[in-house]
Amino acid sequence: MQEQIIETKNCKQCGSSFDITEKDIEFYDKISPIFADKKYNIPTPKLCPECRQQRRFCFSNERNFYKNQSSKSEKNLISIYSQDKNINVMEQGEWWKGDFDWLDYWKDVDFNKNLLTQYLELHKKVPKQNLTTVNCHNSEFTNYLYNSKDCYLSVLSSNVENGLYVTDSDSIKNSIDISWSNTIENSYEIFNSEHLYKSYYSTWCESSSYVVFCKDCVNCTNCVFCYWLRWKKYNILNEEYSKEEYENKLKELNLFTNDNILEYKEIFYNFLLKKPQKYMNSTSSHNCTWDYIHWSTNCKNSFNVVNVENWSYLYDCWRIKNITDCEKVYDWEWLILDTIISDASYKILFSHNVSSSNNIYYSSDIFNSNNCFLCTWLKNKKFCIFNREYSEEEYYNMVEQIIEKMQENWQWWEFFPANLSPFWYNETVAGEYFPISSDSSSFNKKEWETENNIFEFEYKWWTFNWSTYEAPFPKVDKIIPADKLPDSVGDIPDDVLNWAIKCEKTWKPFKITLQELEFYRKHNLPIPKRHPNERHLDKMKLRNPRKLFDRKCDKCWVDMKTTYAPDRPKIVYCEECYNKEIY
Repeated sequence: MQEQIIETKNCKQCGSSFDITEKDIEFYDKISPIFADKKYNIPTPKLCPECRQQRRFCFSNERNFYKNQSSKSEKNLISIYSQDKNINVMEQGEWWKGDFDWLDYWKDVDFNKNLLTQYLELHKKVPKQNLTTVNCHNSEFTNYLYNSKDCYLSVLSSNVENGLYVTDSDSIKNSIDISWSNTIENSYEIFNSEHLYKSYYSTWCESSSYVVFCKDCVNCTNCVFCYWLRWKKYNILNEEYSKEEYENKLKELNLFTNDNILEYKEIFYNFLLKKPQKYMNSTSSHNCTWDYIHWSTNCKNSFNVVNVENWSYLYDCWRIKNITDCEKVYDWEWLILDTIISDASYKILFSHNVSSSNNIYYSSDIFNSNNCFLCTWLKNKKFCIFNREYSEEEYYNMVEQIIEKMQENWQWWEFFPANLSPFWYNETVAGEYFPISSDSSSFNKKEWETENNIFEFEYKWWTFNWSTYEAPFPKVDKIIPADKLPDSVGDIPDDVLNWAIKCEKTWKPFKITLQELEFYRKHNLPIPKRHPNERHLDKMKLRNPRKLFDRKCDKCWVDMKTTYAPDRPKIVYCEECYNKEIY
């Protein structure tokens, strides 16, 4: 059933129109907090869902790493905070050990000054962890990584062993360039798949082994350039061969050289153009819109979610109920609004990186804490404002005054403005999903740490921090353009470990590690010619855009909402027609 539209608004940032529905109003009323027996109603948002997401993304640096130094021990660190920000950073063990009091870093509330500028001052001086990892070993260049070992440049993942360039995945072993997947072993360039072994350049495959350049193949083995197969083996371009014929064909193909891989990617792309695509990637879901939705119910305009119900405008979330406008929220969370990165928490509003906490408002990096307002980098605390602890009665009285002040300044019930972020736009997730030229009028070129910027901060939705800071590149014996690399990994010398390779697209240099080189040799794979960040962006492009279009099924002509634009050269079927074609 279509929701009743209560109001249509124009976004204050981009000018586009967006709807407020009856269910939206119900949720805002349900989550509106009560302090000292007074309910503070949350108004409808001023920005459209896309601009709200862009603003939250400005606070998340997932994969840019820098050399830094602990402010406590002067120990050299790998950190997500660059040196030019002059941020108080500690090694994770030092921070959790806590032989200092987080409440030593606090501010009194000054109602004569902008509350958000005071928050910025506090955030600048409070000690921060250099990275966010839990129970990881020998995995320095990683972030938001859990229960893993021997990893490199892997983020937002768990239970990874000997994994390089792994993104948003679980249970990965001895693999490289894996994204949005789980239970993958001895594989390379796998995307949105599960339970694969010794597979390469494949997407949306399941419970298969030795599949190469395949899409939507389930319970298959020894297949190349295949699509839509179930319980098949020894197939090339969906044509079945004997084992001997198949092995002879593979020798002729000579799959794993850089030149051939580029050609075969094009062949596979053209092959897929002739095959129908399902209008939405979903599994066992009901009354849902957008894409990559699994085992979920009653979801609206959401992307990449698993086991959730009664929510809207969610991205990369799982096991949650009754939340809206959030990214990367996990593990049985309830009543969360306009928040990015949270787990095992309840009633979190307008916050960033909250774990095992409840009743948190306008705060960031809060762990095992309750009832915090405008706080940052706290653990095991309660009834805090600007990191100062109050009695319960004092806390509620102060919160009432703060809300009234924020209402006066039009700051009430909106996520932090983007230019409060400790990260530059071009190093955040916002830069990945919403790329903008550095000469855009949206950018604030003032440096984040300058005193003028702190005390003269203006509350604007539409300005972003931007910097030209480049981390120093390690010394190498030589720098070689990617097109000068030998085509076969067998011709790559050990000396490549002392070289820098210039990305064929951006010319940004990158290095190959020993762990990586050994993997390529073992699997007879060519050395990549693109910088790891470019390879990540390439995989992002394999996913459909986070936009919905009106389109008709190319078989039965029923109207449908899909992430396939009408002008894209794809054959797109509704679910019923797609299932009939496969099964």
